[in-house]
Amino acid sequence: MSKPFTFLLPAELSAKEPPERRGIARDQVRLMVINRNNFQVEHTRFNAIGDFLRPGDLLVFNTSRKPHLASCT
Repeated sequence: MSKPFTFLLPAELSAKEPPERRGIARDQVRLMVINRNNFQVEHTRFNAIGDFLRPGDLLVFNTSRKPHLASCT
């Protein structure tokens, strides 16, 4: 396994509600792809994910929800 990739995500780019509530189709959400050979970053849409997958790749889906701020106090 390679080294972890870290980056700062500006608060204004963090999704605070589901895409449908923001007027975006679920498969049109933004996708950041990192080339593992040269660490080049590409910004695309989720519906293009198949362009980046290779045989044997594993996808892990996170179906958890972010806690409501009121319940975190």
